Amino acid sequence: MARRETEGEALEALYPETQILENSDWSSLLKCLKCDETFRDKQSKLRHQRERHGMFTCLICGKAFSQRSGLSHHLPMHSEIKAFQCSVCGKCFRQRSGLTHHKQTHSEVKAFSCDVCGKAFAQGSGLIHHKSTHSLVKSFTCHICGKSFAQRSGLAHHKNIHLKKLNEVITPDSTVSSRVMNFQQYLMSCSK
Repeated sequence: MARRETEGEALEALYPETQILENSDWSSLLKCLKCDETFRDKQSKLRHQRERHGMFTCLICGKAFSQRSGLSHHLPMHSEIKAFQCSVCGKCFRQRSGLTHHKQTHSEVKAFSCDVCGKAFAQGSGLIHHKSTHSLVKSFTCHICGKSFAQRSGLAHHKNIHLKKLNEVITPDSTVSSRVMNFQQYLMSCSK
């Protein structure tokens, strides 16, 4: 007896409500509709669908989770409410896990240190972010003065300096022509 017939008979015994024709491709009955993978039994197919494709789907973004708790943990990401506040610095987070992760930044224990300058960090992600400051590649360039930075956050901080200085030279009560002139003078001073 061929293996296919044996498996077909086994399927008939397990699922008598499903008619399996003698020459049919029985494997298509246990095929995942999302990825076409086939399975020997219904439980394996269900386990695959839950773990691989997720049974619990976020209606906002479509992300799928294998467990209800995963979806429950994910949903606050779409909320504007930040209910978890750091008692040290006051920073707020949408999820308790974000606050827990953040609290490590206030820790006295800084286990991750830079091999270039020795600066220490409580989190490995802080060290990874820091190491780019030692990089010779500075991909983020200011369109006002041409200064380059290794990190996007460095450029953002730098742009705020320009903004503050521009707010000093361009006042709300100044005329349009004086604003243009002051702006041009500021740009000239930046390029020196």
